[in-house]
Amino acid sequence: MRVEFAFDEKALRENNISLEKVVSNLKANFSTYNLPCVSDGVVLAFEDTGDKNDYARIWNLIIGYLKTDWFLKYAIKCNFYEYDDNEYFEDVLYEMTDPSTKQLVEELKR
Repeated sequence: MRVEFAFDEKALRENNISLEKVVSNLKANFSTYNLPCVSDGVVLAFEDTGDKNDYARIWNLIIGYLKTDWFLKYAIKCNFYEYDDNEYFEDVLYEMTDPSTKQLVEELKR
């Protein structure tokens, strides 16, 4: 499993938010579950460790970020890959704006 993030650097700068601070925040939170950062370039990526609880841990972090105002405002990519083949992924940000998931989105924000 892997989750990838990218952020609108221009919008962050315009609002006096450091990309480094955002990256540091994500790394710190993922490290609490020992989920390794495998890419910290333009795309920030974290992978599972093979532990049976990694799926729940990754989604706990994703949902936590989705509940914040800053994440939805500045994230331009949040893709979750369940398998290592990169063929199937969930575009989490798209799911948050898809009308068919409106009720779920509202419940997440509570």
